[in-house]
Amino acid sequence: MPIPRALSLGGGLGALALILLPACRGTFSTPVLPAASDSFYGAWIEQRQGITLSASAEAAARRAAELDPAWAAPARFLDESVHRGALTLPERYGQYVSAAEDPTLPRELRARSSYLAGRLGGDVGGRRLERSAELDPALGWAWHGIGWRAFSSGNARKAIWAGERAVHFARDPHELTHFSSALARYFSSDERNVSAQKVLGGALTAPAPLGLRPGELAQLRAELSEFEMKSLAKAGVRRGVRRALDALHYPTLTLEERLSLIVALAGAPVRSGAVAREEIAYSALKGAEAVRASVIAPERAGGLVRLVDALLAAEVAAFPAGGAGLSGVLSTGGGSAAGDQLVDAFAEPLGSRIALEAFEGWQVELPAAVRGADGDFVRPGLRELHSVLEVETLASQGLVTPSLESFERLAGALMHAGWFREARAFAEGVLATGSRRARQGWTPDEVSLDAAARQVQRDAIQARAVLAGIGALAQRIDAREAFVQAGAVGSSPFESLEGGQVESLRQLQGEIIQLFERYEAPWLATETVRSPVIKYGPLGQIVHPGPVFSAEDESQGRGTQGDPVPGIAALFGQMGRFALLGLGVGQGGPDATILRTVGVEERSGEHLGRPFRGTVFWCDGADVPGRFGRRGASISGAALHEGYYVDLSMVRLEQQRWDRLRERFDGQAPSIVAAITAEGARVPEAYRAEVSPALGAGDRMRLVVMGGGEGRGLQSMTLARLAHVVAVHEEGHLCDRASWYPLSFGRILKLISFAGAHGFKGGRIGQALEERAQLVALCACDDPRLAWIDLLDAAENAGGGAVTPHAAAYRLLLGDLLERLDSEVRRGTWVGVDLDPTMRWIDQLHRIPAEELRGLAIREAAQRF
Repeated sequence: MPIPRALSLGGGLGALALILLPACRGTFSTPVLPAASDSFYGAWIEQRQGITLSASAEAAARRAAELDPAWAAPARFLDESVHRGALTLPERYGQYVSAAEDPTLPRELRARSSYLAGRLGGDVGGRRLERSAELDPALGWAWHGIGWRAFSSGNARKAIWAGERAVHFARDPHELTHFSSALARYFSSDERNVSAQKVLGGALTAPAPLGLRPGELAQLRAELSEFEMKSLAKAGVRRGVRRALDALHYPTLTLEERLSLIVALAGAPVRSGAVAREEIAYSALKGAEAVRASVIAPERAGGLVRLVDALLAAEVAAFPAGGAGLSGVLSTGGGSAAGDQLVDAFAEPLGSRIALEAFEGWQVELPAAVRGADGDFVRPGLRELHSVLEVETLASQGLVTPSLESFERLAGALMHAGWFREARAFAEGVLATGSRRARQGWTPDEVSLDAAARQVQRDAIQARAVLAGIGALAQRIDAREAFVQAGAVGSSPFESLEGGQVESLRQLQGEIIQLFERYEAPWLATETVRSPVIKYGPLGQIVHPGPVFSAEDESQGRGTQGDPVPGIAALFGQMGRFALLGLGVGQGGPDATILRTVGVEERSGEHLGRPFRGTVFWCDGADVPGRFGRRGASISGAALHEGYYVDLSMVRLEQQRWDRLRERFDGQAPSIVAAITAEGARVPEAYRAEVSPALGAGDRMRLVVMGGGEGRGLQSMTLARLAHVVAVHEEGHLCDRASWYPLSFGRILKLISFAGAHGFKGGRIGQALEERAQLVALCACDDPRLAWIDLLDAAENAGGGAVTPHAAAYRLLLGDLLERLDSEVRRGTWVGVDLDPTMRWIDQLHRIPAEELRGLAIREAAQRF
């Protein structure tokens, strides 16, 4: 039984010092049984080296749990590695809740169960974690849970306070590793990098019985190297670089850890001057080869190689610096989204048909709105590209290198469509083919082809440079705003290209035009007029996104209906891009979002009796993500002046989640049935309508939508169906816009009333708008279950500190819907499928037919609109 100790520990590293001093051996909590520790370590190491948990690793974890029943580590390991993937967590959660409240169990087992229930989240998760610490003040996992929850909510000081106690009460090397890693992160978030290094350094030198084993040493050494590379002193950076180079060769590092190290290494030499870039390149590539040659995630090794290549080409800015972003790169096979596949395809010889097949494969899954009656693109540039690609592919059959005329036609079509990356890949593929031949004896045509390819390569790089410059400008604006909000004075580190500050949309437009002039971009030749700026009262303003003026624009004196919008809209339209430049209240200065356009259409209609109309920009990939996107959010669409855009590349990420789920369960009918028929958490009636923990509710709904439980294989989810949900959500915003704009005295009063109902607080107003738009999607989508999945995913990720109002809004809306369901069941007015009143509603939503879910949403909407 662990020995409770006083909790009034000193600040800083007092707790860590207690466990590291040999003289304090008596202050250890009772160590985990050695046999249990060894068995669990084997499972942990094996799980780190693979994608899915093996039967032997699962058995080892279960053996550890049996050997030391009071130890929480094996149970939480099995929760994440077995039950979360099998979608059977609700039953485990219910068992933990029951055990935590069972007075017949020993206090340590109740404390363990309270922690395990609390860590899974839930509206009462925080109280359960605190109760766990009350039941057993020496339970390190309880303090770790309290610290992690505080950290997730932005309270670094409380996280550090609890994290130090977790480290202090560590009973096993695995616990010391896990708790120290978390505490170092808390210190880092509080800008205490030296303290973070001390925590990790202390753990690395801990004596028995907490002495770390090889896998644990490798993890913390890699983490320590990243903190050292952030040091202000060059000596610290040099030490971190050397440690990271060594760590890249540790066989027990995960692929995510390797990627994180490579990203950190890419920037460190710039400041330290300690290690040649070539040495980093060599170590990074050797690390990639080690992954490729091992059993560690072999199908994901390509992602590492692709990232290494990009880093060595100094394109580091294109990759996110955080672990979550790196996981996104890995989950798609290292950037295997449609855009990257097209780039790779166009680098192949034209006669191989690879580019045409990739283009048509990409085209066929796009929503019908971007294609005409004949199935080809409505947008002229893409229709032309498809036609040229078809003709030239047929004409070039069997040729290693295209003729000069074929090259010029296809390269010209690529540039005209705004496909600059593909044009560059096509040109460089031709140049690579030519470089393999001896230059002696080249014909004049071959020399001309070589020159033409180099010119296309330069033009494509020039276009990409302009877009990259806009991205860098947006990041400088972000940095300056953060600098100012932190209370600093002066702006010299964040000056614009002109040497002044960018604080208005007019200044932002000027900076962008200067970028085009600096790179002598041809699109600027006929377009120097600024676009009109549209103001939305105190809420913000945007540069008119085009493409043409509307009747409302004409009534407001902005331009003649049907005429092209000049300036920014026309400038980027010539590049095959959609540009959104805006300035919202409290959003950190002016912002720019630049996306690749695949189609534009006009839409009108009504939802729930409320009309909408506007221009829809269908896009596929952002050259410059907006501010929320730069902060890590996945923005699949946004409403704008009389319309909205949909970014299909972000929708495709959601489609890939469906694909992975289908691959996991397809052909395993018993597993599907077990997942969607498993009992939910049996809880007291007071908790029946809790919003979280969702515990896989979204994935259970996905299985049902794909046909799970009906005796046939799972059906794939199309990009068009998912994009439809985004479109209807944005149309919900347009319904609100039609009610409030253009501004008039009466509509201003309506806006003031709406803002007042939400306390005149910008964050809450934003959440309310997202609730209303998603409620429209729940009522009006072809399959409302797809919109419900958005709500369930938000509940799954509760407590994460999202940068957009969507997640919080979706959780609030889900809570209202569950309360309505609970109320209808209690009053006996629920007319839908029978539900088990002893279980949580969120665990049973996938059992409710689509039209019954729609009806529930419509009844909620009737009280709001």
